[in-house]
Amino acid sequence: MKRILAILLALMMVMGALSGCTTKAETPAPAEPAENEEQSAEEANNTEGTDIMFPEFVFENTDETVTYLDPKGNETTITKNPEKTVVLMNSILDMWYMAGGEAIGRVSGSTNVPEAAMELTDLGKITSLNLEMILSLEPELIVISSTYSASEDIKKLADENGIECALIDSSIEPYKSFEKILYLFALVNGTEEKFMTDIEKIVEDCDAIIEKANEVDEKPSAAILFTSTKSIKLNSDITLTGDMFKLMGGENIAMDAVEKGAKYVDYSFEVMLQKDPDFILITTMGNEEACKANFEENVATKDAWATLTAVKEGNVYYMPKDLFMYKPNARYAEAFEYLGKIIYPSVFE
Repeated sequence: MKRILAILLALMMVMGALSGCTTKAETPAPAEPAENEEQSAEEANNTEGTDIMFPEFVFENTDETVTYLDPKGNETTITKNPEKTVVLMNSILDMWYMAGGEAIGRVSGSTNVPEAAMELTDLGKITSLNLEMILSLEPELIVISSTYSASEDIKKLADENGIECALIDSSIEPYKSFEKILYLFALVNGTEEKFMTDIEKIVEDCDAIIEKANEVDEKPSAAILFTSTKSIKLNSDITLTGDMFKLMGGENIAMDAVEKGAKYVDYSFEVMLQKDPDFILITTMGNEEACKANFEENVATKDAWATLTAVKEGNVYYMPKDLFMYKPNARYAEAFEYLGKIIYPSVFE
């Protein structure tokens, strides 16, 4: 009997040991992450800055900085949300404020200056800037048009004093650059939501007008004149008015003679006679009455003037400076519609 009990006890001990081993083995070990799960986590950590509009223009957008391609072909990095900004071109200043930015200094003048910026420190004309006053404002960022000869001196001044400097060119393909620059400014000022609502609404309105114009089968031709008090030239497709006319399907008679990248070509009455445009659109720089007098004296008094189709059909127009010489910015749709009513009167009643 004792032997049987000893055997049973030994069996029970063995069973207990086996039961303990089984319990331990059945406890699942932590699973190794699958390769695709590791990739998903890595992608999630790198999504910042990937959804960028105009990736050929804006290269990187992080929590702290924005990197873009400046007009000189350099990658320029700007720190976000600058508290003290100087903007040295008033049409660009207007876009800066449209994107939710603020400034502490600007150049002289009132055209294209938003009301909120009227009382900013006047730093002088772009041709005679007060450099000492700029430095005295201790700006964190200087924004200037690269089209100004002064931009090189300003960039050098900024670099020497540890100030960030953003070079901007809004003159080439003005309509496209309008959206791109505002996008950049919205990223810098942390106002992407404002861009997606207010700015994109302007772009949508413009695009609708452009699309409507391009539905017309018969496209008009035009001589687009740039008139000052002393000279007369023809606008190319990359100027403000030329760009709008091209986008709306028009044929610019100057393009046969324009060198690549040039904004203007010398005016020729003989070419005007040869091309015989449907419209003559005149933009003026400077005193408007003096510009008109220059045009009337040097163009409209010629004997063959009255034989031009545009003249005979009453299609000679002086274009409003606030829409076709200065950047219309928030009024871009108004400018497109104004032009549409001229060249497509049956469509834009």
